[in-house]
Amino acid sequence: MDAVEVVLWSLLALLGCAMVFAFLHCVVEEYEATHRPDPAGNTRATLEAFPDLTRLDHLCAAAGYKSVPGLSVERLVATGASFGATAENEAEGASPAKKRPVWYRRRKVRMRICVAAALVAVAAIGVLVYVLNIEGVKKSGSYGFEWTERYGTIVECGGKHLMSTRMRYLGRGKYIPVIRYSDDDNAHVLWNYSMVGYNPSVFCMNNTPHLIGSANVEVHLNLLTSSPSTGRISILNLDTLGLFEANVPMDTCFDEMFPQCGLDSKFSMLYWKGHWTAYIRSNPIPGGGGRYVQIIKSYDRCRTWSNFTLIDIEGVHPSKHSNIYFFDAYNVNSTHVGARFPAVFGHAGGIFETYSADSVHWSTPRLVRSAVAYGERTTLHPVGRDHAMRINLHLDSDEVQLFNMYGNGSLSVDTTFATSVIL
Repeated sequence: MDAVEVVLWSLLALLGCAMVFAFLHCVVEEYEATHRPDPAGNTRATLEAFPDLTRLDHLCAAAGYKSVPGLSVERLVATGASFGATAENEAEGASPAKKRPVWYRRRKVRMRICVAAALVAVAAIGVLVYVLNIEGVKKSGSYGFEWTERYGTIVECGGKHLMSTRMRYLGRGKYIPVIRYSDDDNAHVLWNYSMVGYNPSVFCMNNTPHLIGSANVEVHLNLLTSSPSTGRISILNLDTLGLFEANVPMDTCFDEMFPQCGLDSKFSMLYWKGHWTAYIRSNPIPGGGGRYVQIIKSYDRCRTWSNFTLIDIEGVHPSKHSNIYFFDAYNVNSTHVGARFPAVFGHAGGIFETYSADSVHWSTPRLVRSAVAYGERTTLHPVGRDHAMRINLHLDSDEVQLFNMYGNGSLSVDTTFATSVIL
């Protein structure tokens, strides 16, 4: 379940509250309908005791009934109307009864509607409680990962072997980075660094592990014309926890889905031929679908970056039915770089591999391992060149697991980072 679904469940709960209000309104109306006094009937009974003024002398009648409060006797007599009939009409017209539709005047139908509204409200509230519970209680699954973790990256840097992921948590900025070390039995949740938690990726710069990422706004609904990203890219030094914001020309980003650059997938960092290249998803197709890849380059230790540029993958063109979830690049040798990425082309999903001699133009992708496609996504993601991670696309389930992945696509369980999340 992604952020959109969380918001929709919350809206469903709000609908349930509205239904509760409607139910209470029905109860109040039912009570008033069965216990409300009938002032018009009382007035009618009182006035029937009076004679018809048309049979009396007008002046005498006026004098005789001047003491009756609330009745415009002079006007009634002057018009020659019947006192009893006109007063009764005037009394009834003073507070006309509300006209209800036929279904509302039928008590059984109305009560059935109220009962149905109450059941819907109870169900909606139950769903909201369930969502808040699974979002608020962080626990490690059987394979060592929390059920919302994804976007794994593994590096060796400064004598450390570490892995980064992101975890979703509504209570603290929505997305939080998680760091694991191979020689540490605990996972380190960086609660105070949600500004890099939306799409984090660990990389090694100056023999020191760093984390690149961006923050996520709380609302992610296209109907609200909201972008999932704040549009700011930050880099965190994991040794010193020093943080700086990268100078990136965000107005050059290729994104036709959101009003600003979405950055709505994992970063991948590649150092090759003396400069850094960052790979991130682009959304060149209006309305969604057609996920592709764009890059920015830096020549000053990730401080300032070039304009965004779309990469070129032979045989792959941005279209509604071509979806590259992210692009995990890695060094091969001094002349070539490679990348693995999860993608769905048409109805075929899996992990694909491609190579490049300049980090921009890439060869025709080769399917490394097929995976079940759930719409535009798969549940099996590459983690660099040598690993894969099974993620969870649905509600709370114990599925997130890390594997070794070999050149022929075969997998074996990797328990190196199977540690528990610390709260």
